[in-house]
Amino acid sequence: MKKIILSLFVLALAHQFTVAQCNPAIPNSAYVISSTQAIGFGGSNLWVCSGDTLTTNGGSNTVFLEIGAFLYANGGSNYVYVPIGAKIDLSSGSNTIYYVDTTDIISAGGAPIINKCASIAYDYTNAPAGGCTFTTGMAHVNVENTVSVYPNPGKGIFTITLRHPELVSSAVAEQTTIIEIYNVLGEKVTFGMLKPVQHDYEVDLSNQPNGVYIIKISSAKEVITQKIILEK
Repeated sequence: MKKIILSLFVLALAHQFTVAQCNPAIPNSAYVISSTQAIGFGGSNLWVCSGDTLTTNGGSNTVFLEIGAFLYANGGSNYVYVPIGAKIDLSSGSNTIYYVDTTDIISAGGAPIINKCASIAYDYTNAPAGGCTFTTGMAHVNVENTVSVYPNPGKGIFTITLRHPELVSSAVAEQTTIIEIYNVLGEKVTFGMLKPVQHDYEVDLSNQPNGVYIIKISSAKEVITQKIILEK
């Protein structure tokens, strides 16, 4: 993985932004990036799905990254939303970045505007049908008072406790809750499915290297993410 080369000067320009600015709506007109693609045009809304890579060569786009998505921007003046677990590499340009965790910014070349968010949660109400299907039609909820992970940092075994009622699997098949764990490269390292009315779930990362991991919890109505740290 590339070394993070953000300068202290760039970080000093970071601002704390409001919930409204950090929780944008995915517009119905968004172009869905569901594979590795390169785009040279501008003026578009681009929705990059988990595990997919977008390269922009100039232009001015608004880019919505999902967990595990990657953006390489070669110039341009894009507006980019980087939730925890997405990654960006900016070689040049005057891009405006909304981010949560600095470790998700591999490099920020050019003259970027770096905006710090407490969290990034998209509004999928009008998102295009057939888009990033694991999120379409779902609403993000705040992690606080909904999920706890213990211990964190941990040595390998983590217990996830769900408190939000819409995150708990019901007896109805379409209301199953899925838990996925991603590493900082956006690779899924493990996943599991909760049994009906199950509130606690144990994750074993003992065979994984030390570092930061992202838990993604998806139900029929909600999607949330939580960062955990593995320190053996």
